[in-house]
Amino acid sequence: MPLCLPAVTFASADVEVNDKSSERELKSDKKEKIHCVFAYSSPMGGERGTTTEKRLAGEICCACKNFLPPPHTRGERYCEKCKPPVKVVYAAFERKKAWEVVFYDSATQQCLRTVMFQDEEKLVELAKRGGALTNLEAKQTVENGISNGKGGVFLKLSPDQYNKLIGKI
Repeated sequence: MPLCLPAVTFASADVEVNDKSSERELKSDKKEKIHCVFAYSSPMGGERGTTTEKRLAGEICCACKNFLPPPHTRGERYCEKCKPPVKVVYAAFERKKAWEVVFYDSATQQCLRTVMFQDEEKLVELAKRGGALTNLEAKQTVENGISNGKGGVFLKLSPDQYNKLIGKI
């Protein structure tokens, strides 16, 4: 297969071809050149199919495309260099007239915000989005706190989630 470069010129369509084999060669040569142009210098950009497959298989970092060490679990993963920082926040909830949730910064024990929920399903959703429901034990702990009317969970928040919580966004 010929080396494909982004700047490819096409053969003239006005060329007279006397025999069928030369005509086939010219058509296949045009197809090859067209393939080279669209495969390697696509105006839409994007990544190659093999890169996508490796990224979704968990073999390469989804940000910098460097190879990740095994074991390779399915799904997009970050390498240690690209992993976004996480903020750990403690959410204490208590049933009063409604569910009162108080968020504390785990490093400084400073109260960040207080929120009221009417529905206990919102508490489970909060814990799920905050990364607190990693296994069955954690889920049962949250459900036990809800049934007792008082409990708390540690949430691992991304920088965007943390900024929304404290009201910067």
